[in-house]
Amino acid sequence: DQSRLRTAYSGDSSTRYDLFYAGQRVHGKSGIWTFEEEFIWQAGKVHYGRSVNSAAWQLALRGGVALPKLKANIGVDAMSGDKDATDDKNTLYRANYFFGHAYFGWMDYFLANPRYGVVDYRADIDMPVWQGEGRSASLKAQYHYFTPQNAPSGMDKPYGQEIDAEIHLSLYPRSNIVLGAAVFLPGDNAFRMGPAKLGATQNSGPGWFLYVMPVFNF
Repeated sequence: DQSRLRTAYSGDSSTRYDLFYAGQRVHGKSGIWTFEEEFIWQAGKVHYGRSVNSAAWQLALRGGVALPKLKANIGVDAMSGDKDATDDKNTLYRANYFFGHAYFGWMDYFLANPRYGVVDYRADIDMPVWQGEGRSASLKAQYHYFTPQNAPSGMDKPYGQEIDAEIHLSLYPRSNIVLGAAVFLPGDNAFRMGPAKLGATQNSGPGWFLYVMPVFNF
């Protein structure tokens, strides 16, 4: 992964970077129990006017249960941070591309990974809530608790919490309706999450997201 353009990333401006990745993924099932794990190591050099070695990583762990009418998981996703930007090593994982992996939580949707990294403690559930004659409704819900991964003392407070829920209504053949809602509850370090323009002294309230999505299959 190479860049020769000046880029601003988590408050630092780099002139170029030369990075490579090594990783692995394991997933499986034993009876009703499920397991997923992925690890990526990011190494190379990042140039901030001086050349620094990169030694960063990201990790995803998930364990859960899969029953005929219920799926539930708990897990943790982490991207490494860098609490000292003045030394000769870069330990901030640069997510230069949005993976959109289901097992990486919502960290991929941050505009830029915070300098101190991210740990996402999460839980999710998928279960039916109503079954009728040819009609049904199911619930898909997630909970996320975001904290820094590697921060100096006093800057290690949580970024915030997020709750996401969808009701999937199957009322007619080959179609359904999704009713969705999400809320982000900012923590004391929410202003460090990226270019959201939140000042450290601002009192920021919850952020809401509501949607209705018809889905048709042809």
